[in-house]
Amino acid sequence: MATGQDTDHSPALWSRVEDGFYVCTAAGAFVGYVDHRAGAHHAFDQFSRAVGAFATLTDAMVAVVGSRGEGVTS
Repeated sequence: MATGQDTDHSPALWSRVEDGFYVCTAAGAFVGYVDHRAGAHHAFDQFSRAVGAFATLTDAMVAVVGSRGEGVTS
């Protein structure tokens, strides 16, 4: 999907929306989010598909950023 912006290579920007909930954007486009619940950091991609559950916030964030562009066709 062409958006006119190269989100696959733009730096990821994380925002803490509320306690335990983080949203990621790149070049102004939504990349995914992390939700801390039930003792784990659950990572989701731009389509709210589960990427995985992680012990640390950093690992969950890395997984979300790594999911950029997956499942998108041009």
